[in-house]
Amino acid sequence: MKSLLIVIAVAVGIVIAATGCESPRDIAKRKAKEAAVKLLRERAKKLLREQPAKQLQPAFVTPACTPGGHCPHCQLYGLADVPQNRRHHNYGGGSCVFAGIANVMEVFGRSDAADYLTHRYSGGEYAGGLNAKLDELGWDYVTITNGDERVLDWCDRTGRGAGVTFKANHFCSFLGWENGYAVILDSNHTDVYEFYPREEFLARWRSYGGWATAIVATPLPNL
Repeated sequence: MKSLLIVIAVAVGIVIAATGCESPRDIAKRKAKEAAVKLLRERAKKLLREQPAKQLQPAFVTPACTPGGHCPHCQLYGLADVPQNRRHHNYGGGSCVFAGIANVMEVFGRSDAADYLTHRYSGGEYAGGLNAKLDELGWDYVTITNGDERVLDWCDRTGRGAGVTFKANHFCSFLGWENGYAVILDSNHTDVYEFYPREEFLARWRSYGGWATAIVATPLPNL
């Protein structure tokens, strides 16, 4: 009888492992994380409801940088910089994700990689689909969909920028923080940089899912 119980216990353990069941501790950790993300998004939506008039209006904009050159303003504040003549416009009836990531690649001076991406892909995209394409091309990246602002702080410190969900059904390029403002390059309006108060930006970003993708390195693909 004892040996039978042992066999049953082992069999149950194998079934649990095979079905990928979570332990009670893992379930508790996952639920706590999900609750924290849900709370962040609820707070973001509440803030937006309280300030509806500000939803689509940047606090101010700055003129585009000198064509072909790097912006002294960006260098002064340590922002990621995209020369005006290398800013990628939205294309193909709505390819803002690829245009936004291409603009982030331009920060590294990797026009070759940016052009390769925009010539190869077009149309709407989501986080998992973009990850798969970056994996296919062999580029190192960081992607989050939980609205963790520490990733944006890291992007700001390292001057690399990130593609972010911002505005309704839209993806833009986050270029850094400046004096409490998020600096945004929108592929629909590449002649200016847009500035949004940090807390308002974070609230809106999280309300749209909190997706950010930052490029760590962009090796040259086999063209």
